[in-house]
Amino acid sequence: MWRKLIRFNASDWLVLLQAVLLLPALNILLRRVRLERVQSRLAAWSQRVSRSKDHDADRARAVSRTVDALARRTPFESNCLHRSLTTWFLLRRRRFDPTMRFGVKPDKPPTFHAWIEIEDQVINDRPDIASIYLPFPTAIQPQQIAEFDR
Repeated sequence: MWRKLIRFNASDWLVLLQAVLLLPALNILLRRVRLERVQSRLAAWSQRVSRSKDHDADRARAVSRTVDALARRTPFESNCLHRSLTTWFLLRRRRFDPTMRFGVKPDKPPTFHAWIEIEDQVINDRPDIASIYLPFPTAIQPQQIAEFDR
Protein backbone atom coordinates (compact mmCIF):
# COMPACT_ATOMS: atom_id res chain seq x y z
CA MET A 1 0.00 0.00 0.00
CA TRP A 2 2.79 2.47 0.87
CA ARG A 3 4.30 2.12 -2.61
CA LYS A 4 0.96 3.15 -4.10
CA LEU A 5 0.73 6.17 -1.81
CA ILE A 6 4.16 7.35 -2.91
CA ARG A 7 2.95 7.37 -6.53
CA PHE A 8 -0.15 9.45 -5.72
CA ASN A 9 -0.43 12.78 -7.48
CA ALA A 10 -2.13 15.86 -6.00
CA SER A 11 -5.55 14.82 -7.32
CA ASP A 12 -5.24 11.35 -5.75
CA TRP A 13 -4.27 12.87 -2.40
CA LEU A 14 -7.30 15.17 -2.55
CA VAL A 15 -9.60 12.20 -3.20
CA LEU A 16 -8.03 10.35 -0.27
CA LEU A 17 -8.34 13.34 2.07
CA GLN A 18 -11.97 13.97 1.13
CA ALA A 19 -12.81 10.28 1.54
CA VAL A 20 -11.08 10.20 4.95
CA LEU A 21 -13.44 12.95 6.08
CA LEU A 22 -16.58 11.79 4.30
CA LEU A 23 -16.67 8.04 5.08
CA PRO A 24 -16.85 8.39 8.89
CA ALA A 25 -19.21 11.37 8.59
CA LEU A 26 -21.61 9.31 6.48
CA ASN A 27 -21.34 6.42 8.90
CA ILE A 28 -22.57 8.70 11.70
CA LEU A 29 -25.07 10.72 9.64
CA LEU A 30 -26.87 7.74 8.15
CA ARG A 31 -27.62 6.47 11.65
CA ARG A 32 -29.46 9.69 12.46
CA VAL A 33 -30.65 11.20 9.17
CA ARG A 34 -32.62 9.66 6.30
CA LEU A 35 -30.69 8.68 3.17
CA GLU A 36 -32.81 11.02 1.04
CA ARG A 37 -31.81 14.03 3.13
CA VAL A 38 -28.11 13.09 3.20
CA GLN A 39 -27.96 12.59 -0.57
CA SER A 40 -29.92 15.78 -1.13
CA ARG A 41 -27.34 17.75 0.89
CA LEU A 42 -24.42 16.08 -0.87
CA ALA A 43 -26.04 16.89 -4.22
CA ALA A 44 -26.41 20.55 -3.23
CA TRP A 45 -22.75 20.74 -2.14
CA SER A 46 -21.61 19.26 -5.44
CA GLN A 47 -23.86 21.25 -7.79
CA ARG A 48 -21.36 24.05 -8.23
CA VAL A 49 -19.48 22.10 -10.87
CA SER A 50 -20.71 21.80 -14.44
CA ARG A 51 -21.27 18.34 -15.79
CA SER A 52 -18.94 17.02 -18.45
CA LYS A 53 -19.19 13.79 -20.41
CA ASP A 54 -15.60 13.71 -21.61
CA HIS A 55 -14.28 11.79 -18.60
CA ASP A 56 -13.11 8.26 -19.01
CA ALA A 57 -14.31 5.39 -16.86
CA ASP A 58 -10.74 4.59 -15.75
CA ARG A 59 -10.49 7.92 -13.91
CA ALA A 60 -13.83 7.28 -12.24
CA ARG A 61 -12.74 3.78 -11.22
CA ALA A 62 -9.52 5.22 -9.76
CA VAL A 63 -11.63 7.39 -7.43
CA SER A 64 -13.68 4.33 -6.52
CA ARG A 65 -10.58 2.21 -5.83
CA THR A 66 -9.21 4.90 -3.50
CA VAL A 67 -12.50 5.01 -1.56
CA ASP A 68 -12.66 1.20 -1.36
CA ALA A 69 -9.03 0.88 -0.23
CA LEU A 70 -9.60 3.46 2.49
CA ALA A 71 -12.86 1.82 3.59
CA ARG A 72 -11.06 -1.53 4.06
CA ARG A 73 -8.40 0.06 6.28
CA THR A 74 -10.48 2.16 8.64
CA PRO A 75 -11.61 1.13 12.12
CA PHE A 76 -15.26 2.06 11.55
CA GLU A 77 -17.92 0.16 9.65
CA SER A 78 -18.17 1.05 5.99
CA ASN A 79 -20.83 -0.70 3.95
CA CYS A 80 -21.75 -0.46 0.26
CA LEU A 81 -24.01 2.53 0.93
CA HIS A 82 -21.24 4.53 2.65
CA ARG A 83 -18.75 3.69 -0.10
CA SER A 84 -21.22 4.40 -2.91
CA LEU A 85 -22.35 7.73 -1.47
CA THR A 86 -18.74 8.80 -0.97
CA THR A 87 -17.80 7.75 -4.50
CA TRP A 88 -20.93 9.39 -5.95
CA PHE A 89 -20.14 12.70 -4.22
CA LEU A 90 -16.44 12.69 -5.15
CA LEU A 91 -17.23 11.91 -8.79
CA ARG A 92 -19.80 14.73 -8.96
CA ARG A 93 -17.19 17.13 -7.57
CA ARG A 94 -14.91 16.02 -10.42
CA ARG A 95 -17.55 16.82 -13.06
CA PHE A 96 -18.69 13.26 -13.68
CA ASP A 97 -22.39 12.49 -13.88
CA PRO A 98 -22.72 9.35 -11.72
CA THR A 99 -25.95 7.55 -10.93
CA MET A 100 -26.59 5.90 -7.59
CA ARG A 101 -28.22 2.51 -8.11
CA PHE A 102 -29.93 0.28 -5.56
CA GLY A 103 -30.81 -3.37 -5.93
CA VAL A 104 -32.28 -6.24 -3.98
CA LYS A 105 -31.40 -9.92 -3.85
CA PRO A 106 -34.69 -11.69 -3.14
CA ASP A 107 -33.28 -14.06 -0.54
CA LYS A 108 -34.92 -14.75 2.78
CA PRO A 109 -34.38 -12.23 4.25
CA PRO A 110 -33.79 -10.01 1.22
CA THR A 111 -30.45 -8.23 0.99
CA PHE A 112 -29.93 -4.80 -0.51
CA HIS A 113 -26.94 -3.31 -2.29
CA ALA A 114 -25.85 0.10 -3.62
CA TRP A 115 -23.46 0.86 -6.45
CA ILE A 116 -22.49 3.65 -8.85
CA GLU A 117 -22.93 3.74 -12.62
CA ILE A 118 -21.82 6.24 -15.23
CA GLU A 119 -23.55 5.91 -18.59
CA ASP A 120 -24.73 2.39 -17.66
CA GLN A 121 -21.20 1.25 -16.73
CA VAL A 122 -20.71 0.00 -13.18
CA ILE A 123 -17.91 2.00 -11.56
CA ASN A 124 -17.47 0.78 -7.99
CA ASP A 125 -18.49 -2.86 -8.19
CA ARG A 126 -18.28 -5.90 -10.41
CA PRO A 127 -19.68 -5.33 -13.93
CA ASP A 128 -22.39 -7.99 -13.53
CA ILE A 129 -23.74 -6.70 -10.20
CA ALA A 130 -27.15 -5.99 -11.78
CA SER A 131 -27.51 -9.71 -12.51
CA ILE A 132 -26.89 -10.55 -8.84
CA TYR A 133 -29.01 -7.78 -7.30
CA LEU A 134 -32.22 -6.92 -9.07
CA PRO A 135 -31.94 -3.16 -9.66
CA PHE A 136 -34.85 -0.92 -8.83
CA PRO A 137 -36.45 0.09 -12.14
CA THR A 138 -35.26 3.68 -12.12
CA ALA A 139 -32.22 5.33 -10.66
CA ILE A 140 -32.88 7.82 -7.91
CA GLN A 141 -31.82 11.32 -8.95
CA PRO A 142 -30.97 14.12 -6.49
CA GLN A 143 -33.85 16.29 -7.73
CA GLN A 144 -36.27 13.47 -6.85
CA ILE A 145 -34.72 13.17 -3.42
CA ALA A 146 -35.17 16.90 -2.79
CA GLU A 147 -38.93 16.39 -3.20
CA PHE A 148 -38.94 14.02 -0.19
CA ASP A 149 -37.46 16.74 2.04
CA ARG A 150 -40.35 19.13 1.53
